[in-house]
Amino acid sequence: MRTCSREPKVCYATRVPRTFLIDTDTASDDAVALIMALRAPEVRVAAITTVAGNVDVRQATRNALYTTELCASDAPVFMGAEKPLLREYQNATWFHGRDGLLLLIQARAPSGASIMWTWKHRAS
Repeated sequence: MRTCSREPKVCYATRVPRTFLIDTDTASDDAVALIMALRAPEVRVAAITTVAGNVDVRQATRNALYTTELCASDAPVFMGAEKPLLREYQNATWFHGRDGLLLLIQARAPSGASIMWTWKHRAS
């Protein structure tokens, strides 16, 4: 008996998880995408590789490790290139924060009091 999924419109004899190798610079935008992939039942993340981009490669690796820990995933994380091959490296810490995840967040409580949150990394 065949089953057909409604979205996307592809039919398989059984559910076939898609396997991904994710290459990322793991700032806030990529961390959200990683969480979605790691938590999706139809996705298997074979490995995560990190590169310098929004943050340096060491911070990108810390962020990827933190994200896999957050999702209770055993996907391996491998550190990759420290800089681009053909141009000078430029980060985007001006947008994503020094750590790429804006881990020190200030918000206003309804009373107007300032609340601070910090998250810890699995890797240092």
